[in-house]
Amino acid sequence: MSDFDVDQLNEVSQDVNLQLIWYKIKLAEEQMHSRAMEDSLGLVSRKLRINEEANRLIRERTILLHDETNEQMDYLEQFVKDHLKVIQNSRFDKLLEEARIRVHQVYSTMDTQMRDEKLEEMKEFEKQWEEFKKSHEEKISEMMNRHLREETEMEARFNTEFSQLMAKYTPKVSSARL
Repeated sequence: MSDFDVDQLNEVSQDVNLQLIWYKIKLAEEQMHSRAMEDSLGLVSRKLRINEEANRLIRERTILLHDETNEQMDYLEQFVKDHLKVIQNSRFDKLLEEARIRVHQVYSTMDTQMRDEKLEEMKEFEKQWEEFKKSHEEKISEMMNRHLREETEMEARFNTEFSQLMAKYTPKVSSARL
């Protein structure tokens, strides 16, 4: 082998060594970048799981509070209705009793036949009043049933829209959990 061949071989050997060093440096950089990406991915995945759990808890708490509020409102509504009925019935009963007393006072000494007619009129009035009250309660019941149906439909729409809203703002994760 000639000096020229040796020089050429040395030059090729140096080039190969330089390339090898460059590839080793590049590999080290890629490994560092890969580790940094793995660490970053792990951190982001952990934060995502924490946020998903927080969102789930918030959704559950919101639904629970919504249900509790509805229950409280239903209770208060029933409470008010019951008290209104008691007030209306007691007021009517009081007026009816006062009318009976007046009929007895006015007609007891004068004309018993007239008193009996007035008491009969009062019985007829009470009968008509009961029919009127029953009819009114049936109408109210029908109205409340319509209201309940509408409220149920509204609650269903609310739940659907709320689920869609939460789905829209809940981060999507690929099927392979990290």
